[in-house]
Amino acid sequence: VRLWLAVPDSFCNWGYDTCAVPLCNTFHTRLDCAPCGDFSSCSTQTASFFAIDTICSAVIQNAYFTVKIFESPTESTVLSFIGPSADVSFTPMVDSTLITLENIPYSDGDSIWISFDSLFDARGCKTFP
Repeated sequence: VRLWLAVPDSFCNWGYDTCAVPLCNTFHTRLDCAPCGDFSSCSTQTASFFAIDTICSAVIQNAYFTVKIFESPTESTVLSFIGPSADVSFTPMVDSTLITLENIPYSDGDSIWISFDSLFDARGCKTFP
């Protein structure tokens, strides 16, 4: 889908310039799998999100996450994850993409905070989930 614009010059007597602007879709996202606000004792715990395409045919190019690992009440580590990568996988579905964040380097007793920061599609359109 493209939006075509016709813009007259400042004197309205030299014709029009036209340009095409791609319309950006908005992905709706939802948490798929992780114990939200609960406890998990799995050393291989992942966090999965669905990004649902609202205008069809959009391809997710990148997903950005911030992970904060609280090792103790006074110590924490902040990490950034960008997908697709070894740590962030994309699984295309019919009208959505399953995005899985894995390989978070946490230890026994740590608390994890995950922020799904943004998505970019193949046309460069940005969505804030």
